Amino acid sequence: MGTIGSLVPKLFQLLGHEYKLQTGLKKEVHVLTEKLESIHAFLHTVSDVPWDQLDEQVKVWAGEAREASYDMEDVIDSFFVRCVESQELPNTGRLQNALKKLFSLFSMVKARRDIGGAIEDIKNRLQDVADKRAMYRIDDIVENSTATRSAVDPRLRAMYKEVADFVGIDKPRDDLIFKLSCQSNYVARGKKKIVAIVGIGGLGKTTLAKTVYDKIRVDFDCDAFVMLGRNPNLTKVLMDILYELDKKKYADIHAKNRDQRQLIDNLREFLGNKRYFIVIDDIWENRQWEEVIQLALVENNLGSRLIITTRNCEVATTLGDDVYRMEPLSDDNSKKLLYTRIRRDDWRCPDNQPDEILKKILKKCDGVPLAIITIVSLLVGKPRERWPDLFTSLCFGLKDDKQVENTMKMLSYSYYDMPAHLRTCLLYLSVFPEDYTIDKESLIWKWIAEGFIKGKKQGLFELGRNTLMILARRIAQYNNFMEDTFNDNAVRMPQVRSFISYSCAFNKWIPLLSFSRLRVLEMEGCKNVRSSHLVHLGNLLHLRYLGMENTQVDELPNEIEALKHLQILNLAMPRIRHLTPSISRLPQLLCLIGDLSSTLAPSWVGKLTSLEELQVAMRCSSYNRQDQASGFLTELSCLSELRVCRIRMHVELLGDVMERDLVSSIRNLQKLQHLELGRNWNFTEAHTAIWGEAGFVLPRHLRILDLEKFRFSSLPSCISAACLPSLSMCVTAVDQKGLEFLARLPELQYLVLTTWTTATLSNFSAGNGYFQKLRFCQIYDSMIQLQWKEEDSSVSFHLWDGLDAMPFGKNNCSVLPSDVMPNLEELECTIFPQGLKDCNRASGYNSLQYLLSLRKVRARISCHGAHLGNAFAAEQAVKKATEVHPNRPTLDVYRWGVTSDDSVIFQIVNKN
Repeated sequence: MGTIGSLVPKLFQLLGHEYKLQTGLKKEVHVLTEKLESIHAFLHTVSDVPWDQLDEQVKVWAGEAREASYDMEDVIDSFFVRCVESQELPNTGRLQNALKKLFSLFSMVKARRDIGGAIEDIKNRLQDVADKRAMYRIDDIVENSTATRSAVDPRLRAMYKEVADFVGIDKPRDDLIFKLSCQSNYVARGKKKIVAIVGIGGLGKTTLAKTVYDKIRVDFDCDAFVMLGRNPNLTKVLMDILYELDKKKYADIHAKNRDQRQLIDNLREFLGNKRYFIVIDDIWENRQWEEVIQLALVENNLGSRLIITTRNCEVATTLGDDVYRMEPLSDDNSKKLLYTRIRRDDWRCPDNQPDEILKKILKKCDGVPLAIITIVSLLVGKPRERWPDLFTSLCFGLKDDKQVENTMKMLSYSYYDMPAHLRTCLLYLSVFPEDYTIDKESLIWKWIAEGFIKGKKQGLFELGRNTLMILARRIAQYNNFMEDTFNDNAVRMPQVRSFISYSCAFNKWIPLLSFSRLRVLEMEGCKNVRSSHLVHLGNLLHLRYLGMENTQVDELPNEIEALKHLQILNLAMPRIRHLTPSISRLPQLLCLIGDLSSTLAPSWVGKLTSLEELQVAMRCSSYNRQDQASGFLTELSCLSELRVCRIRMHVELLGDVMERDLVSSIRNLQKLQHLELGRNWNFTEAHTAIWGEAGFVLPRHLRILDLEKFRFSSLPSCISAACLPSLSMCVTAVDQKGLEFLARLPELQYLVLTTWTTATLSNFSAGNGYFQKLRFCQIYDSMIQLQWKEEDSSVSFHLWDGLDAMPFGKNNCSVLPSDVMPNLEELECTIFPQGLKDCNRASGYNSLQYLLSLRKVRARISCHGAHLGNAFAAEQAVKKATEVHPNRPTLDVYRWGVTSDDSVIFQIVNKN
């Protein structure tokens, strides 16, 4: 697609009054826009055809159109840059200002004259593209390719395998059969039931559905198994269902000329008094099939069953009464599948131990059967000593391997089902090294800088989040000496738009003047990159993204103010302390990321009115720094577009004035979604009264509030009125009212609370509005205990600081309530050994048994003042509680503190 999608809005931008184009030029721009829209729509059609199925002439034409789009965008962007340059004039003396305005006028006149010639060139280039499209009859070729493309569906292989060939199929088969049975309480007995199997391509959805189909089809009056795919013909599918239901009666159904209404009538008539079982494999969208299932597959109260398979979770939840989520193979089954595909003599090392290369294969495949089978197919038959090299240079472009070809077809189904702009975003991931952990937010900012994310009504970052490369124009290097790519004879590379380098060494710096069209410059982890290397940074006038994370750069040149289109500035490193005020003159800056330990918050930040994300540190250790910090907190209120704000407070106490300024600024940030006020180790003491003053409410869009290192004496009232999914806080004492406020936050899913308190909530259940959606809970320095009251069958929630009188006793419960923190999956808690010693320790830490969704537990055994034997016993009690829990949650145990015999302990005891 190239940049054609972004060219049209840029041409419309040219028509704005600020550029004052002549009337004739405006007409030319309108003509260009119409031609570009036509080419863009046609390229969209071309992009939906798998590349290997396109005619070579179409590929050549599409390539020429794409290259032309890049050249055209470069011309238009250069015009915008020149216009901005001429308008940005500093205020100096009256005579100098007059001369500069005169110079600006001449510059604008010349720029308009140049853009006129450029538009003429673009028009000629587009005409050439259009002429070749007509000359080679590209439209006809693409239409024929779309109509005639057909290939053997690789899923057919799963339809005709013996059950004995399948690995790890028994448990999924039995689980799915149970979901189809009447014992599963999703539909009334006798009612039709639909179970949807959902999972990524290659997990074996078709295999599982076919295995269940073969096993239970005999229990029904009639049955059918039909496969759809991405673009099914609805009429043909209805015919296929009829043929599968009764091959004799409908033997010639495909030869008859029947419309969809007639076929639906046939199905309703045939199924009216029969208990049927139908599998519809590989549904991609809801629109047609919701109606077909409702209209054609009748509810006759005979206990009919349907299975659908899909890669789309929305399809599964919309169409299915129940959903079965496909999981990857277990480690044991992955090994079994791998070893059954390789001759025993091949996969054993001389010392009869599994080969390291096979361990790497299993790790890379991550339990996906199709991936295991495909990679093994590339190794079988090759000398074993060559396997490491083959694995390292693994490539799925091999056309002579049938298994690889089938795998590529399976992957291509998902790839071509994505919208075109999402495919571009996916391909961009090729700039990152293999096995590299990609930071989500950094990736989205790069997409924005590249122009892949477009929008006005919604923020660009939000569009990029909802959306969560084509090398030649983009250069990516990992762990290299850059001289391997560039040397003294390097040619100028104005066409390069991205230069991304991870952990590379530079004996000689690449001249930035080589990249006059650069949009993205990323130098993460390049240790010998220094400030002196940025001498020509101001010449990169098209730059949108600048990343210098973890380099030796300790200051930015003042010339950075020339980068008027810069949107993202990532300086997450420990060396830069002071940001140059030149940054304040970057009108389009959306994201400013400094290092949280060193990059000081600037007092001029209020000038960056487009800013959406900010990350800085704040210190008040001297008068100058106090003045700078105070100015920053005041200026913060000007950032009306701010969504994310992370401030590391290197200060024990802000003081009343500065804290009021902070609260006042937060009040004005109405688009704020993520607020983090942190500190490395100690706490910053907060004035709770200031946060609870009348009229102060948190921004209504706030979703993540992290005040974990901001210590409050009690819970501020502004929290109770918030609608927060994520909350991290430190509160010295939480009373019963404060605890109830927290428990009743309606959207709370993630809670981190540090507190030294003893409090109780009675009648503790989700039915009373307590922690209805909580999925993660971390409580520091106080112990959680849930206790069942036999007299009224209620549950109480206790917090205990380990010092006050213990508010709970022995805990024996014969009936477990199902609505106590019903969604909690992860719990990290402090355990005081005496809290279990004085209760019923023989049955373990019984609080866990109430948490029916629990998957992971981290227990911090506080040994302060405790006998070492009691600490060990507490550990065993928690371990036993996880072992008897129906979910068998994983357990991490930490011991810490000074015991009664003055032993200092800090150790990880057991970590899963």
